[in-house]
Amino acid sequence: TQGHWGRVREPKDVEALFDGMDILEPGLVEVSTWRPDTEVAPRQLTDEWIEYGGLGRLR
Repeated sequence: TQGHWGRVREPKDVEALFDGMDILEPGLVEVSTWRPDTEVAPRQLTDEWIEYGGLGRLR
């Protein structure tokens, strides 16, 4: 990987990875907000860097 650990994608590109699945709640969100009921505060969002995540169920 030579220092590259990921790939930059737009939200629509990440959502396309869920093709054939139903995206479960809370949907495609910034990963630090995934479990808003925890005591860990979400990090400050910027336009520079956002990590998206989601959970899908096969149809």
